Parts: sequence; C-alpha cells; structure tokens
Amino acid sequence: MNDKKYYVKLKNTYKHDERLLSLNKVSGKIDFVDWRNSGDWWKGTKSELGKITGGAIYKGCILPDGHEFSSNCKPWINPLIELVPVEDGE
Repeated sequence: MNDKKYYVKLKNTYKHDERLLSLNKVSGKIDFVDWRNSGDWWKGTKSELGKITGGAIYKGCILPDGHEFSSNCKPWINPLIELVPVEDGE
C-alpha cells in the first residue's frame, strides 16, 4: 500500500491565494484555508483521504479493511482539488 503523504490543494486558485485543506480534529469540520494563514493543513495518505467525508474528495481502489475491490479500478479524485506530494522531512 502506498504511504506517500499529500496536501490537498483547491484547484484554480492563484499562487498568492492558494487554498489548502484543513481538518479540525475536534469538530471534524473540513475547510480550505489560505496557505499563509495556517500551518495546520491536512496531510496524509490516499487511504486516509478516502475516509474523509465518505470519499467525497478521493475514492481509491482499496476498501477500509485493506482489500482491493476491483483489479481494474481507477481512483477518483474530486476535479476541484489536486494532490500535492509532501516533501520528505515536512
């Protein structure tokens, strides 16, 4: 299983107004916040991302129990976002 971590960026935002996904761990509320205003951006693996809001952002080919549900499955990524790889050491 891929354990590469990603940030979730809202597409079609200007460089000076980029928005990254933030997840409030207490309330469970998700929001896209200005990258300059918060260092508490969500970052995690694709399987972790698939669990947020029931897969509304990302749906992979792996079930929560770790089993693949289709050998020819193509993951679905919400067209409004892009996954930005987290650099090693971040």
